[in-house]
Amino acid sequence: MKLPKGNYFIDIDYNYMVKQFDGRKSIILANVSWLGGKCYFMAWIYIVVGSLSFITSFVLFFLHVYYGNMHYNTAILLVDAKTSLIK
Repeated sequence: MKLPKGNYFIDIDYNYMVKQFDGRKSIILANVSWLGGKCYFMAWIYIVVGSLSFITSFVLFFLHVYYGNMHYNTAILLVDAKTSLIK
C-alpha cells in the first residue's frame, strides 16, 4: 500500500495520561519490505527454520512410508526374568 503525496492529519486522543511521567505521544511512519523492517535477521531465521521443518517433515513422512509397515521380530525385544540381561 502506498500513500499518495500530500498532507495528513492524525487525531491523537488523550485516553492515556502521559503527563504523570513526563511522557509524550508520537506516531512513527516507516518503510518496510516483504521481510519486515530494516533488520532482516529474524525474517531470515523464520524462513530458514520453516524450510528446515518442511524438509524434515517430508523426510520423516517418506521414512514412515518406507519403513513403517515392516514387521520386526519382536521376540528379541522381550526382556523378562529368563533373559540373561537381568541379574
